[in-house]
Amino acid sequence: MLQFDFNISLNDKTHIDLLTGTIKNHHIGKPVFIIEYEDSYQLMFESDYEQYELIKEFAAHFDDYEYTEDISGGNDEILMAVRRVQSPFSSDNFGRRWNEDPIEKNFYLVKIKDALPAQKPQSVIHVLFGKEIREYKIHVGEAVNRNTKEEGYIVIKEIPQEGEKPEFLTGLFLNAADAFWEGYRLLTPRVEADYEDFQKELKRSKKTKAKK
Repeated sequence: MLQFDFNISLNDKTHIDLLTGTIKNHHIGKPVFIIEYEDSYQLMFESDYEQYELIKEFAAHFDDYEYTEDISGGNDEILMAVRRVQSPFSSDNFGRRWNEDPIEKNFYLVKIKDALPAQKPQSVIHVLFGKEIREYKIHVGEAVNRNTKEEGYIVIKEIPQEGEKPEFLTGLFLNAADAFWEGYRLLTPRVEADYEDFQKELKRSKKTKAKK
């Protein structure tokens, strides 16, 4: 069975509905994480398929853009970047593995030259469960190490009420982005558990409808 990890960066937020609509049409079968930055979105999901049709379908809406795997010459406008990593655990129907190491492939929907610069993620993450979008939050706060007086950022469970002490989930990070991604890593098991419950409820709902 093939196993792929997808990371899609959309550098124009106005096209997010078009991209999520395209993903919905292709029935990924796994939770799709949608992370909003200041001027862009990042979408991450797993799949047992290469999703060539999904990528081509989205690109077909933009006549003045084309896909390329080579941006070494420099492109100053990248509408979307797709990173696809094939797991070394991928195998055929008989359990035989094709690759011992991860195989990474990158696609870029480009117009002219360079990709937009990286930006700080927002605290809210939207996750696509089938055609339903759910909202999760990662709380990153400023903190100071009492022993070293070092300043940085830390992930907390939730924003404390007045008089309450925050529950720390991580140690100190030097920048907010690193703290955010650690919070994302900690959030992932919860989202996967919620997705399993979502699938179970979906199956129960289908069975109930079938009996009527």
